[in-house]
Amino acid sequence: MWRVVLSLASCAFGAQVFVQHKPESVDFNIENAPADAALEAMRISVGLEPQYAFDMNVFKKFNPFEKASAAVALVVPEIKESSLALSGKFIAPSTELAYPDDIAGMPLAEQSLTILQTTAEDYSAFVKKISESLEAKYGENYVFFVVSGKTDGSSAADRQMLQADKEPLISWEPRNENYSIMLAIIGLFILLVVFGIVAFAFMTANIGPGDNIAYKLGAAHSKKNQ
Repeated sequence: MWRVVLSLASCAFGAQVFVQHKPESVDFNIENAPADAALEAMRISVGLEPQYAFDMNVFKKFNPFEKASAAVALVVPEIKESSLALSGKFIAPSTELAYPDDIAGMPLAEQSLTILQTTAEDYSAFVKKISESLEAKYGENYVFFVVSGKTDGSSAADRQMLQADKEPLISWEPRNENYSIMLAIIGLFILLVVFGIVAFAFMTANIGPGDNIAYKLGAAHSKKNQ
């Protein structure tokens, strides 16, 4: 069973990328581009919103109406094939794979960018398994990059192993489905109370002696006893 590793996949300066597979509708322009721009190109290729802006065109060809179904980046220690040079480095959460068979349990979801990582020097078995899994789901309509890089020593020491199906620790979802209705009722009640207090204070400040009921009753009783 594969496990999610919340680590930072960090490519050193002079990182390399090998375009393992791309659909006919997409062609990338990422040679000598920042490593983050290469990842952004993968995100855009599947229809995701870019997270960063770069002053360059990362595509030679791209049809937004013919997007790739899914994108996967495999981070390896060193690329064996001829590859394209990247500048700078990128930092992104990755899922570490211990064995090629771990890929069988990976969702590789549609319209998503999945970043995987292996420390194996011979990563050909991982590439084969990822390609087979993507082809079984999406045919030829997927993007697959192999990127050179190594995990920082500091981040490797701080890895946290989590189960793949574990819920996030922080959720911004309402705790109750009737939360908005309850909030509206409480707000209306508070508003009515505030208006009532203001109205009572206004009436009390402008009341005259003749308008005072206690004064009228006392005056009538005094006349009766005379």
